Amino acid sequence: MGVGAGLAWLAAGWRSALAVPLAFGLAWLIDKGLRPVIFAPRPSADLVAVASASSSSGLPSTFGLVYGSIFGVVVFVAATGRSAIVLRALALALTFAGAAARVVLGGHWTSQMIASVLLGLLVAIAASAVVDRLLTKKCAR
Repeated sequence: MGVGAGLAWLAAGWRSALAVPLAFGLAWLIDKGLRPVIFAPRPSADLVAVASASSSSGLPSTFGLVYGSIFGVVVFVAATGRSAIVLRALALALTFAGAAARVVLGGHWTSQMIASVLLGLLVAIAASAVVDRLLTKKCAR
């Protein structure tokens, strides 16, 4: 979370950094809310090489939600300019590398990671909008 907040701060200032913990909290709540409702089996050692077998649901992926939400804030709030492009690319690279590692290690199917990261990105958009709206109203007073 610290890396995401730091990147958000560099990308668009301290206000954007505040969206990162909010995005993380929303992702955590969504994960806890969806786990009892959705059960999608994780990869089986019978089908693919699995680093550590797990009987828990692979959808949503907590990892995908968290990475998508935290680094998604950087992707969506970055200002314009060369440094913003670099920070966006770094955030996307970290998200992709983390998601790919979960698939390669057999922790999730590719489809589970894609869905979870996309949901995390939606959470990032929502968290950024909430923080922007709250701080814009406070600063206008």
